[in-house]
Amino acid sequence: MGLFSCTSNRHKYVNNFFDISTQIRKKKDRCLSLTRSELNIRSKIVDSLDFINFISDTIYILSTTSDQSSSYLRECIWTKKSKIAYIYEVNHLSWFNKPETSFNNRLFRMIEKWNTSKIKKEANKYGGMISGTPIIGMRVIIKDHIIQDLDCVSFDFFFDPTRATDYNPFN
Repeated sequence: MGLFSCTSNRHKYVNNFFDISTQIRKKKDRCLSLTRSELNIRSKIVDSLDFINFISDTIYILSTTSDQSSSYLRECIWTKKSKIAYIYEVNHLSWFNKPETSFNNRLFRMIEKWNTSKIKKEANKYGGMISGTPIIGMRVIIKDHIIQDLDCVSFDFFFDPTRATDYNPFN
C-alpha cells in the first residue's frame, strides 16, 4: 500500500467523539473507512471513558482493520491524559490490559511527533514482512470545540528486526 497522507483544516464544532469520527469519515481519502454502525460503537466506547477534552486537546489514533473480516477493528486512541486500546470483532469488544501493547512503541512516538517522513522511511524499509494490512495514523487538534487540524497517514505494517524488543505484536 505504501504511505498516504492527508490534511484537513475543517472548522467544525465538536462536542463528542462521534462528531470527530464523522469528520474523519467525511474525508473519504483513505483516512478510515468505518460504517455508521461502527462509528456509533466506537464513539460510545470513547465518550463513555471521558478522557478527551473537547474544548482543547490533541487526539492520536492508530487503527487497523483485517483483510479477512470487514468486522474487525484494532484501535488505540490517546491524549496526554489517557490511552485506550481495543479490538472490536463481530459484535464483541476486547480491551487491551496495557494499551501500549496494542502497537509498536516507536510507532506511538512517531505519531505523537507526527513524524510522517520517519514513518514513510520505516514502512518503505521494513514494511510487508508480516502483514499487508494497512495501519492508519490520525491526529486531531481541537481548540475551543473546533477541529483546527485533522491529519491522517496510511502505511503498511512494518517491523524493524533490529529493534525487536520495541515490538509488541497483538497481545
